[in-house]
Amino acid sequence: MLQLRVDPDLDLAERQHAAHAHLGVHHHAAPSLSLIFQGWHDERLGRHLHRCDPLSVTYKRGGIDHSNQIGCDGLHGVFVELSSDAVAELESPTTRRDFLLIGSPRSRRLVRYIAGESALQKPGFELALASLLAELLAEMSRFATPHSFGRPPWLERAREYVEAHSSMRITLAELARHSGVHPVHLAQTFRSRYGMSVGAYVRRLRVERARQQLATDRSTISQVALAAGFTDQSHLTRVFRMHTGTTPARFRRALHPNPVQDGGSGRR
Repeated sequence: MLQLRVDPDLDLAERQHAAHAHLGVHHHAAPSLSLIFQGWHDERLGRHLHRCDPLSVTYKRGGIDHSNQIGCDGLHGVFVELSSDAVAELESPTTRRDFLLIGSPRSRRLVRYIAGESALQKPGFELALASLLAELLAEMSRFATPHSFGRPPWLERAREYVEAHSSMRITLAELARHSGVHPVHLAQTFRSRYGMSVGAYVRRLRVERARQQLATDRSTISQVALAAGFTDQSHLTRVFRMHTGTTPARFRRALHPNPVQDGGSGRR
């Protein structure tokens, strides 16, 4: 696995994780970048859940507690530890952030180039990596502005409302009324800020709630489905498999040798 000091400000380490691996709450002492070459993961920071897709980049300030749930395809990428000088352009009294997630066309192209240099390791690849990472930091600095990444109060209200009512039926019109903005503006801004539609965000919250309940109590899968907001066990099974690559029953069996028996398609 590749591990090297690209320059005095950048330490790079290649990382691989198996499918469905869970990295419990932890933090890194220094500011860092995570670049995903293949696979995806969900990153949780407190109440906030972020889907990090292939070729996306995340930045975290040092000391920020977070956890990671690896997706069904595993994960391959690099972790870059940054010096304070390397992130000076990302931080100021008005733009300081604990976390950034970007997937712009330019940043995705740079991640693809970095993946290629890391794989081939031809003569001079360290210099190429340093140059590409400098370009990536410059791209991230464009997103670390109030205009690009600021969260207006109404958007925070919308997110909190969604998370508090994720097990219920939420309409865009209802959410817009609660937030005090037009439904179209809400839908566009929500997708821009969180990288997914309101409906997709709700489904992920429901899957996460179901996953936690499957792991911690003995409710039947049908009961878990209803508690999380799914119409029935089959609905849960279909969405759960789409997000995790496995069924609720198999997920529970992997954790508990003698799970509660359930009827229906979720057992297979």
